Amino acid sequence: MKYFYNIIFVFYSLTGAAALDTKRCLPELPGEIPVYSSDYKWDLTLDEITDIAISMYRSEKRLAQRAYYDRSMKSFVFPEGESLGGKVRIPEQFAKTIVKHVEKAFERGYVDALIFPDIGHSHFLVPMDFYKQEIEPLPLSQFNFIYQKIMQNKDVKVVYHTAEQLRFMDENKKLIDDKKLQWRFYTRNLVGHNTPEPDLEIFNATAENSANTMGEIRGYRW
Repeated sequence: MKYFYNIIFVFYSLTGAAALDTKRCLPELPGEIPVYSSDYKWDLTLDEITDIAISMYRSEKRLAQRAYYDRSMKSFVFPEGESLGGKVRIPEQFAKTIVKHVEKAFERGYVDALIFPDIGHSHFLVPMDFYKQEIEPLPLSQFNFIYQKIMQNKDVKVVYHTAEQLRFMDENKKLIDDKKLQWRFYTRNLVGHNTPEPDLEIFNATAENSANTMGEIRGYRW
């Protein structure tokens, strides 16, 4: 879901989900300097993650194609091409759910910085029956409705792969002997519920997955 991590950034810094701040959620403006993946390096330390987050927040760079509040539609949206159905309405409850997911992740020490190298992208886990009946039949020209249906479904789960660009292994490919770093390694697969009072679960990958990157779950479409 190419725009999904933009939703996280736009909504997290708002108001704790009581009332979303429409004035701060502006669309991409002419002349803005975009954030690029090249702005973040790999094999970061925890200190570097924090420093980069502060530096990026204070910079003039902004997310391209980000979610924003569309006053004509009276809805939060994220942009999509006309060939894929145009703007996607973001249900307000879903936006509040994302805010709560991220807040809980910080409260519990699952994340350290709201940037792509730490928590900044997600995946949907869509119940397979719902996917086959409601999603699969829709053509790409209605892609905006696909997103909307997914975000409205209370049985959908949201997977956050955190610590994406942290360095966990030493030169011998062994997990670095640091308690905080190991905590981040073993809690890096956050699964949030798409409900008004959402919670987070921690999943772990199979032993064969040295990066502990969670994959598909039986019964769900990734």
